[in-house]
Amino acid sequence: ILAGILIGLGFRKDLLPLAALSALVFLGTALALGLPVSRLTGLPLKTLLFALVGVFHRVRVFLLFLLVPLLARLVP
Repeated sequence: ILAGILIGLGFRKDLLPLAALSALVFLGTALALGLPVSRLTGLPLKTLLFALVGVFHRVRVFLLFLLVPLLARLVP
């Protein structure tokens, strides 16, 4: 919780439009993927949106663990 607070306090006001755009892109992508899949499978949209959030977080963490060591080698 403290790490989240520290990260949140570190944001600057000039980054707010970028954060809002990022949230809108994520929401649009989740709905664009979730609505057709919900109709095809008959699963509730809420369930699919939670699943998509989980997938996005797994990909984010996987890329983080994959890319950070590679980038650390490139930085002197």
